[in-house]
Amino acid sequence: MYSSFTEMPLWQKAHKLSIDIVHLTTEMPCPEGFGRRSKKDKANFYVISRRSAYETQNHLLYGNQVG
Repeated sequence: MYSSFTEMPLWQKAHKLSIDIVHLTTEMPCPEGFGRRSKKDKANFYVISRRSAYETQNHLLYGNQVG
């Protein structure tokens, strides 16, 4: 029995994979924004992206504090 999910071999592999993916894709451009045709559509995409980034930051801060 595991005392923490971090001890599970499957979680360890998935965690390593997610870190490897981040390292591989850090320098890649975000392709979603390139499909926007108009300036208004592209601006809206960036607004939504910024909100998503703040939401993700909030989840990370919350998760870090509650364990």
